[in-house]
Amino acid sequence: MLFLIKPIEDWHPWHDRAFVFVVRASSEVHARQIASEGAGDEGEDVWLDAAKTQCEVIDPNGPPQVLCRDFASA
Repeated sequence: MLFLIKPIEDWHPWHDRAFVFVVRASSEVHARQIASEGAGDEGEDVWLDAAKTQCEVIDPNGPPQVLCRDFASA
């Protein structure tokens, strides 16, 4: 399964932090664990915390759309 994991609120400050993960895993718990291994200054624990990050299954049959755009402008 594919999972899209992203913060519920914007990170401040935004630099040196991960913003979005697209993860292949067998479960949400496993997907969050994998994402936590790629954390930046936001810390590993936030990717495990459903109160701070949202995790949704990516439906391969869904509508055409951009699933992940990692862009930051200074």
